[in-house]
Amino acid sequence: MANSGWFIFPYSLFCLTLIVSCFLNWSKPRSSLTWMLSLVTSVYYAPLWLLSLLFLILNSFLSPTLVSLGISSSLLLSLTFVFFYKIKNSPLPLKEVNWIRLFFPDALSPRPDHQYEFAVQNGQLKVDHFKPLDPKCKTAVFFLFGGGFMNSDQSQLRLFNKRLAGLGYHVFALNYRQLPDFFWPTPQEDILKLIEETLKKNSFIERFYIGGRSAGGCLTMMASSNIQDSRHKGSFVFYPVTDLIAWGSEKYANLTLKSRWRVELLCQKNEALAEKISPVNLQYSNQKSYLIFSGDFDPLVDVSQSERLFEVLNKQSCSSDFQVFKNESHGCEANFDSLVGQKVEKRLVQFLRS
Repeated sequence: MANSGWFIFPYSLFCLTLIVSCFLNWSKPRSSLTWMLSLVTSVYYAPLWLLSLLFLILNSFLSPTLVSLGISSSLLLSLTFVFFYKIKNSPLPLKEVNWIRLFFPDALSPRPDHQYEFAVQNGQLKVDHFKPLDPKCKTAVFFLFGGGFMNSDQSQLRLFNKRLAGLGYHVFALNYRQLPDFFWPTPQEDILKLIEETLKKNSFIERFYIGGRSAGGCLTMMASSNIQDSRHKGSFVFYPVTDLIAWGSEKYANLTLKSRWRVELLCQKNEALAEKISPVNLQYSNQKSYLIFSGDFDPLVDVSQSERLFEVLNKQSCSSDFQVFKNESHGCEANFDSLVGQKVEKRLVQFLRS
């Protein structure tokens, strides 16, 4: 069984790369590669640790050489350090942690219960509808995906949306036309139209919220400042882009994201427009509530973007709350199973039920 290292070495290399990337991301280089790799460790550190322990046990029986045992042990020790670091800095009291979900996260992407299609110029926009178990539910959440104004679609976080629906809400995941073919104000017009048309199809809805992540968070706040419907009770956002001018600054020039290019494309190189439509320069209703989530080490959308939005909401006497997660990155809330995800779930439910 001396050749059993075929599964030890690739896995070890993969996990060690994740760990190194995690530490790199905590120090200086802010790149898309280190972000993506560290994110996997950030969300799936518990199952990775469990898998490493299993591999060490298997390796002890199948290929007990000094080299293979050394690699497996080093890998397990490294992931153990990451695991206990996460536990030590858990946003939740340990007695509230769902340990089964932490070690065995749900990774399957469910299908929506229903899908609507709305005609737009040269095509159609889709809306995924995830239904709650309670047929009497009359509260809805409209969720906007992230992607830097030009990537992904409404299917991005189906697991997140399904789990949110399971907590007792009609969840509508919206699509919108994006760069490079469609500029401002097309995305905003699409979102407002889809919300209006979806509410017509579901006239039983008595109250609704809008939520979004990253660029979707930016569009969420833009929509919130425009919607006059009294049923709109508030909005929640994850690491939103709130100042387009700052987001397109040199600070992010090393990212393959190319945020400066995206902002110029979105606003057709009109800096005055970029400033005007930025969420930090909009007016919000103090009759609505707002909730902001962000990680303090986000290489794609700096936490200062969320901080500025929170300041603006407070100055406008809006009911708002800001939750910052220590050493967490972009996308840390991608499911409700990690420590951060479980905290998001609890806080978001409190917000939606308030």
